[in-house]
Amino acid sequence: MKRASLLLFLLSLNLLAAPTFKQVNNSIPSELRSRLIRYLGQSRQMDVVTATKEGHWLLIGRGVRFFSSGSFFDRMTGNGSMPLRQKINEYITSGRRIDALGITQDNNWVITSDNYRYYSSRSKFDAMGLRQAIERQLARGKKISQIAIARNDSWVMISGGVAYYSSGVPAELKKAILDARKQALNPRIVKFRPNSYQWVYIAGQKVYKDKDLNQGVYTWANKYRNFNWEVNEVFIAPNGGWSVISNNTVTKKRSLPEAVQWNVSSKNLWQRMEHHKATAVSIAYIENGNTRWLRSYGHANKKRKTHAYVNTPFAIASMSKAVGSYSIIHAAQQGIVNLDKTLDRYIQENQFSYLGSWGLADDIQDDDPSKRLRKTTLLRLLTHSAGINKHGIGVRRPPTAPLSDVLDGTYDSTPVSYLADAGTMYDYSGGGYTIAESILDVEYSAGSQRWLNGTIGAMGMNQSTFSSMKDKVDSLARLHNTKGEVYFYRDCPVKTAGGLFATASDYSLFLRTLLNGGTTPGGRRLLAPNWNQVMFRPMYREGSTLRTCRRSFECSGLETCVAGRCMRPIKSGSAFIGPGIKMHGPFDERTRLPEIIEHGGAQLSTRTKFVLNMKKKQGIVVFVSGPRKWKNDSDDASEAEKGAGKLLGEILSSYRSSVGW
Repeated sequence: MKRASLLLFLLSLNLLAAPTFKQVNNSIPSELRSRLIRYLGQSRQMDVVTATKEGHWLLIGRGVRFFSSGSFFDRMTGNGSMPLRQKINEYITSGRRIDALGITQDNNWVITSDNYRYYSSRSKFDAMGLRQAIERQLARGKKISQIAIARNDSWVMISGGVAYYSSGVPAELKKAILDARKQALNPRIVKFRPNSYQWVYIAGQKVYKDKDLNQGVYTWANKYRNFNWEVNEVFIAPNGGWSVISNNTVTKKRSLPEAVQWNVSSKNLWQRMEHHKATAVSIAYIENGNTRWLRSYGHANKKRKTHAYVNTPFAIASMSKAVGSYSIIHAAQQGIVNLDKTLDRYIQENQFSYLGSWGLADDIQDDDPSKRLRKTTLLRLLTHSAGINKHGIGVRRPPTAPLSDVLDGTYDSTPVSYLADAGTMYDYSGGGYTIAESILDVEYSAGSQRWLNGTIGAMGMNQSTFSSMKDKVDSLARLHNTKGEVYFYRDCPVKTAGGLFATASDYSLFLRTLLNGGTTPGGRRLLAPNWNQVMFRPMYREGSTLRTCRRSFECSGLETCVAGRCMRPIKSGSAFIGPGIKMHGPFDERTRLPEIIEHGGAQLSTRTKFVLNMKKKQGIVVFVSGPRKWKNDSDDASEAEKGAGKLLGEILSSYRSSVGW
């Protein structure tokens, strides 16, 4: 049923096609070629495809592995006693994903899987300096994604978005690594031809290669870019045979009958993008708690014809609030802030900071006849129930304004202040997030931005950042107007309110952490279950009894039983409110989790949204770059309004129909 849901969704976008890999040089082993076609045809992602100097090869995908010669890899123990084949089988059968495999010319090997690793010979890899490098990265919580070893035991390792290399690597490869680093290109693939110094290196979507390596690798890797296919693996055989492999299952050209119609017409996604003048779309599909499908379409920069890929960050606007709230809850777990501490106490304890200057100003104090500051907790600030003004913060061209300028109104002539007493109403408030982020900023010695980035890094969101990307704009999905012209780069000064740059893939890691009770997809316990549960605590009106309950008849007066507590919930329409999210019931009686959570975002030329079914562990993340809303003179009233928002709605409608929500 789950597989059918994904199939229906792909069909609804009219983008389903056979999985793709390209093999032009016939020197690649025929058995390897047939296995690639078979596994990719089953939508199995290929993680590792590599060869030895003897000409043997192995491929490892999600839940599968195949060896050209089982007996050869059974004998591959290097200087140790553990056969490589046995260790791979052990990892696969225990449900682990193989992240990286490095093989030396004397057939010693190292294998990594999340924070697990095994060396055929510690002394061998100690002598190479590779073991120390791996251990250092794993201690920092960074996953090892690629290991390539040359004939002289020099090596390149990719970890945490950085390529590390030893002495002895070819000078041109070192130059390529430094060039990509200078351009802020995310390193993804590095390979040496077995028993050789020939190499290929891919960073971002740029391909570098040794001058003596077959030109076809370079040519076809670049051709994939023209179809928005991401290169996921490169295989190079000792005899020079090669294969460029993409786990992408989407082509721009193939057309299939649609199982689910668009709201407007049965056009495919590419046609709808053109119709709405959307320049880029990125989608992550979560199924059974895992990121099952990732795709990006269109151009990051239409003028330069640079494609949008799954590793292209988008400015995701108010979808930042959920991640920002989670990071602040993480800070509360660590004792840096207190979610139940009132604003007046934060102000008094930090009276010499900019937060204190704002809170002790006459206009705040004079406007506080009912002692609102004493009723405003940090958690209320994160749930739009503190009675604070300033719906949105907006974006501006650099330099980015400090938080103090947003608080006192220097930023936009509207100071952050109260509209109503805390706990009496729901009013969407970027101003509340400004105060909350300021509290984190003054309480954490290294500043709020450092903490925020540390939290997303712990979740493995290595292609996302709360920092400004003004020096890395070429890697972004840029904002365009209706004419396809690129806007100047803009920042949001309140990062938790709307300042996160993220990929759909990374955002799915955050949602999976929520699903896993605070454990990241990489296996790290980030939040204890009770702290993770804070995200799903519905906000209530001041004076609610919060007595334990199972049914609403157990509650008195106007209170109702929500998530096991008697309360008068504060709601937005039919939705309950949690930190940075909207929740839709019913809440599970045992887990106290809502059935569905969601949040969206809208900034200049961007619309974003996620929807996650907690019960089914199924959801979607969608980012759309393009004019938010515009109108034409169409005779069809349903077609008169166009833009990124309309396209986002069409995708979500198609998704909901496909999964039967």
